[in-house]
Amino acid sequence: MKIKIITVGKIKETFYRNQISSFVKTINKTDYIELIEVPDEKCPEKLSDKEMIQVKDAEGKRILEKIKDEYVIALAIEGKQIDSSKFKTVLNKSEVTFVIGGSLGLSEHVLKRSNYKLSFSEMTFPHQLMKVVLLEQIALGEKRLSRYCKFKIITIKSVDELLKLPEKIYKIKISPKGQIISSEDLAERINRYGLTGKSDVAFVLNQEIDTDEHLALSKMTMGTGISITILSEQIYRAYRIMKNEPYHK
Repeated sequence: MKIKIITVGKIKETFYRNQISSFVKTINKTDYIELIEVPDEKCPEKLSDKEMIQVKDAEGKRILEKIKDEYVIALAIEGKQIDSSKFKTVLNKSEVTFVIGGSLGLSEHVLKRSNYKLSFSEMTFPHQLMKVVLLEQIALGEKRLSRYCKFKIITIKSVDELLKLPEKIYKIKISPKGQIISSEDLAERINRYGLTGKSDVAFVLNQEIDTDEHLALSKMTMGTGISITILSEQIYRAYRIMKNEPYHK
């Protein structure tokens, strides 16, 4: 997955820069992340409403120049608030761009271009801090499963890419036509894979190819994003079961 974060202005504070560097290293272990900083608009402290709009429009134009056809999530105080577990669902895209405005926020043009508006709090935070908070939430989702296994989401363009996978990889197709299993069954299977030397396992979604097993998350047809979310959560839960660790904290 490719993640892009566009922010306004440079971060000068050493503490923020160190935190950002640490989170980026964690995220880059499984995904590709790109940080883009566009120049902020120089202006006096006291501005009229009209001047504020002009500043946001100028900064917004620079932001929009960095956006192409990707899915865009704008961080805005009027956006939707979600918890950390639900935050993973917004990452189930092959390419996601987060946008954080300057000290005055985002222009209406940027908000209209966004596909989703996200808020971390009803409180107003400095935009430098929001960049750190956003990276922490992305890294948190990556680290949950990394405690137990290497987990990577790969988007393919054709079935041919799947057919080129090495024979040693154990392939499991996921679709509504497969065998329904419980979380405990999945834990038992993952444990068995390890004991029988199947260290590399590929779960294949939405592709009709021959695989070693055919399982189902549900008999209902679900979108790829929801399927990935449920699958990753169930793998995490399976490892918790295997370790005799509580699932809920």
